[in-house]
Amino acid sequence: MSKITVTYSDYAPDAEFEATASCTGQSDFSTPEYLTGGVYQFPHGIISLEPGSWVLDGSRDDALNFISVGSDMESNVVFWSDEMSDGKGRLSSAPTITINFGKQYSSSGISITFWAPLKEWCSRINVKWYRNSKLLAGQDYQPDAPTYFCSKAVDGYDKVIIALLETNLPYRRAKVNRFAYGIERILTMDDISGPRITFQTSLTGRRLPVSTFDFALRNPQGAEYLFQQQQSVVVRDGSDTLGRFYVATAKEKNDEVQLRCHDNVGLLSDVKFPGGDYTTGVSSTEILGSIMSCVNYQLRLAGVPEMTLYGILRPQSCRDALQQLMLATGAVLVDWHGTTSIGTLDTTGTVNRFGPDRTFPGAYSESAPEVTEVRVMAHKYRRNGEKWNDTPAVYSIKNHNLPENAKTRVIEISEGTLIDSHNAQAIAQRLYNYYNSRVASTATVAWDKSPRGSRATMATKKGETPVGNISKVEIKLSNTLVATVYTDDEVITDAT
Repeated sequence: MSKITVTYSDYAPDAEFEATASCTGQSDFSTPEYLTGGVYQFPHGIISLEPGSWVLDGSRDDALNFISVGSDMESNVVFWSDEMSDGKGRLSSAPTITINFGKQYSSSGISITFWAPLKEWCSRINVKWYRNSKLLAGQDYQPDAPTYFCSKAVDGYDKVIIALLETNLPYRRAKVNRFAYGIERILTMDDISGPRITFQTSLTGRRLPVSTFDFALRNPQGAEYLFQQQQSVVVRDGSDTLGRFYVATAKEKNDEVQLRCHDNVGLLSDVKFPGGDYTTGVSSTEILGSIMSCVNYQLRLAGVPEMTLYGILRPQSCRDALQQLMLATGAVLVDWHGTTSIGTLDTTGTVNRFGPDRTFPGAYSESAPEVTEVRVMAHKYRRNGEKWNDTPAVYSIKNHNLPENAKTRVIEISEGTLIDSHNAQAIAQRLYNYYNSRVASTATVAWDKSPRGSRATMATKKGETPVGNISKVEIKLSNTLVATVYTDDEVITDAT
């Protein structure tokens, strides 16, 4: 039995990276520069010398695990007010925290984490949102827990001022550990309809497919959502992460909002790569670093096989540049704890056998004609002012074991700008070996979370399909995980 949840991070994307804080009324040991990310909160508390905070009732018998004010406080405190509240929890000076942003953001509110270890928080605050110093919205809030969401949908703000007015306990400093610009919402199957995940990879490197998560949010009117591109959406089955995606589109229809989410590869389509000159030879990992330097670290992908490459990358999207690199190195998209990453094609690992007890009727295999030749074009670039002159050369692998009347089937690769005389023959051999596996298989199975790129075979009426690598998985999310699994589908799709 599966327990599917969707964690929708309804935050202003990247706002934490653009936020800077300034304060009034803070203690000398506060470190407000950490207000966006927060710090580790010492679980046993801090000997703060606040009246009544250290009761002698035996509850502090682990006192040796406490730290005191002034002893390494800067690694444990983000914002503590200098003033303590009075006997009714009121702060006469009303310390303030001002968050400025480098650009404008929109969010459904602000989440505040106060002081969780000893269950202390500010019980009354005021929040104001500004754009170009003009007040957009303001509201008083009465938090009732160490973590609290100040709900208020505001568009296009570039400054927020939070005034701390009261503490929930008397004679306490106002304590704040973190701000987040939105809220994390946990959705269950009662909140969504039609959830489907499609995981894809290319086993040849000739394309860089986007994996998707589609679902409809039921009756969202009960909460203020601001559907924004690049908001994170994580799908889990219990404690297992199935996939990490980002909002691409949101469309209202009847009483639902239909969302399409992309993996991090999809986001790379919208990021421009300026191009690069690698004609003297550059390591593949250095080229990957230059591509990924254009994107936020949350979108970065893992490493590629290490080798020296020669060629160029023209100005294009980061996704297209990454595809060129993967074609040249033989890297493939794989799964890493639910996140799309880069690895090498598994040709010798454990085979996952979807037996008769896990395979629904209808599994089948399809065979492509044998490849007669694979031709790979190598390039030798020389700069000519603002342009590149190219001296191409063709490297090929031919099938010499075909009957005379065999149908000609030639695979040609001419688009690889990181392919030259150093790697063209090896790429031709790699693609020749792949396409002459010839067989692609499809089956609907009880999915066991087998990742993209892994080896698999599925049960049929006559036995089982040939062993192949999983290239696509289409999953219908419900109480049971049912998926249509494809192996080596490019053998067929690239047949013509």
